[in-house]
Amino acid sequence: MGLGTGPQATNIVTEAAVTYLSKPFNTMVVTELAVNSWNGYRMDVMAVVPNSRKVTVVEVKTSRGDFHAGKDKFEQYMKFCDRFFVAAPRGLIDPQELPEGVGLLECGDTGRLRLKKHATTRKMAPERYTQMLGRVIQKLCVEGSRVSQMETWAAQNKRWAFRDWLREHEHPRRSKVRIYNNDGELTRILP
Repeated sequence: MGLGTGPQATNIVTEAAVTYLSKPFNTMVVTELAVNSWNGYRMDVMAVVPNSRKVTVVEVKTSRGDFHAGKDKFEQYMKFCDRFFVAAPRGLIDPQELPEGVGLLECGDTGRLRLKKHATTRKMAPERYTQMLGRVIQKLCVEGSRVSQMETWAAQNKRWAFRDWLREHEHPRRSKVRIYNNDGELTRILP
């Protein structure tokens, strides 16, 4: 069967990588992290463990063409982390094809990752770690803000839609809405 290729396979492998790296109350994991100082490249998945000052990057590859096209960037990715992995559908990449130090995570049909090849752990420069931690925190804050704004807008839109529905259906000939208390007495009129 297999995961196949394309956006659906990429999403499955990316979610599997996020799950694999996530440890509640310990690890901050983000996807599609752009590093401003690095020619616009984006890291597919990055995990930061602040307590141990470790950064792991996972590059997702779901086709042979994508793997060969991105292979030249692996050395650059390794400058931004302590450990670097490639995550791919099972059987797509032979561990021997990877440069030295690069690990391999394989995604099975169930959408779970399995460690196929260990990555070499290197110590990042402290200033690079601080830069990566800052970018991850910034991304988490922006994503959290967007979710909060979308929830707020959705709630506001529901209130407005309900208000408009009341205006149209309760008093179709009037543009005013009457508000009654629990005893059925008119308490106020809204325009």
